[in-house]
Amino acid sequence: MEEQVRRFRVGGVGRFARRSPGVVEEPGDGRQLVLAVIGEHAPSLLATARRYSLCPDDAYDAYQRALEIFLRRADTLDHSSVLPWIRTVIKHEALAVRAARQPLVGHAEPDLDLHEDTELPTDEERIARFERATQAAEALQRLKPQERTALVLKAEGHSYAEIADRTGWTYTKVNCRVRRGTCRRLRATPVAP
Repeated sequence: MEEQVRRFRVGGVGRFARRSPGVVEEPGDGRQLVLAVIGEHAPSLLATARRYSLCPDDAYDAYQRALEIFLRRADTLDHSSVLPWIRTVIKHEALAVRAARQPLVGHAEPDLDLHEDTELPTDEERIARFERATQAAEALQRLKPQERTALVLKAEGHSYAEIADRTGWTYTKVNCRVRRGTCRRLRATPVAP
């Protein structure tokens, strides 16, 4: 049986390519081609975009722009040469995004070590903060469950009336649980120097 070959325009530029009869040529064929290529080659296509981009966000922008072009042109592409074509489109889109972004970010890589943050806590401050948080957590564990609930809700910014509505307690019971929980927590937590 003789193989049938159909000719069609590639990319609208006047070149012709062969399409074998095993390839479906329906109006929705381009969409299936896009899904097949993305499903099989998405990681390598994204790697191509990353290779020519300044940052991962720019790579995703270039990848998205290339896929939009791919969707528009999919019906006119030769299935055998679609992968090199989409890689070239991704490369060109990544370079275009890079050229647009370059004036905004500058040409030189910033040296972040030159700019010391003076507001960072020292090691001693971080250790003291961690110890206070640990002691507070241990003190909360020693509280009665209702006192703990009342203090957590109060710390979240709820008023006594809101705590009473949420828990079903009376206003007086909320006041009592918050007061007792606070006293018990303060007694259990050592005073910081």
